[in-house]
Amino acid sequence: MDTWFDKMITRCPPSPKPYRSTPLCRWPRPPFEGVVIGTDANQEWLLPWWWDRYQQTNDRPVAFADFGMTPRSRDWCGQRGVILDCRVGLRGWWHKPFAVLLSPWQRILWMDTDCEVRASLNSIFDAVPQGSIGVVRDGGAAINLSAGARMYNSGTLLVDHSDPIIAEWAACVLSDRAKWPGDQDVLSELIHNTARDRIVELSTLMVSVHGRANLGQVVRHWCGRDGKNEIRRQIAGGLTGGPSPSNVPDKEN
Repeated sequence: MDTWFDKMITRCPPSPKPYRSTPLCRWPRPPFEGVVIGTDANQEWLLPWWWDRYQQTNDRPVAFADFGMTPRSRDWCGQRGVILDCRVGLRGWWHKPFAVLLSPWQRILWMDTDCEVRASLNSIFDAVPQGSIGVVRDGGAAINLSAGARMYNSGTLLVDHSDPIIAEWAACVLSDRAKWPGDQDVLSELIHNTARDRIVELSTLMVSVHGRANLGQVVRHWCGRDGKNEIRRQIAGGLTGGPSPSNVPDKEN
């Protein structure tokens, strides 16, 4: 029986090597570039905060991947962008490569919903040529990675829709995720094995990880418990687009 992944690939234009071919799916023209985020019911409280920060300085279209959102949040997202049905039956973060595969944009900037967009994203798109992969280094432990492999943070990832590493990432998540702590470990290993020569490492002066502050940052990624507490503090201070959402949890689940 075909898996969800097989059905998704086969509904795209046929190819002799569907996991490693270009393009995987067709995209509308215009637009050429867009942003993809995704969430489930546990993390959807971040959506109004993320959107509030994003829309102040950016107007690229946004696709919202549904990893298990409530109907209310799905409707909210549908008023602001494209909805991607992306319920694969996995834990939240493991859905990322499938959301990128389903994206309607030819150049895709994936962002975690705990990424604070602080300025125009033009500099990130400009820094990464087509055919390259834009990603930022992560200082976390490199568990199970091959010797010499670098840990990359998957919270901000710029990639072409047709890049074969995304389908490989999705396939590895389905088959081998039990051996990895998270989705970015899988991606980091794949980069080391197949795409080291195509990586553009985004400067931490442009994109920070774990909330590290630098003057002029475009994106600040508020990872972990401390990061979510900072987001709660910001939400409590109010959002420019309207009142703070009422479903902000007191602490992480």
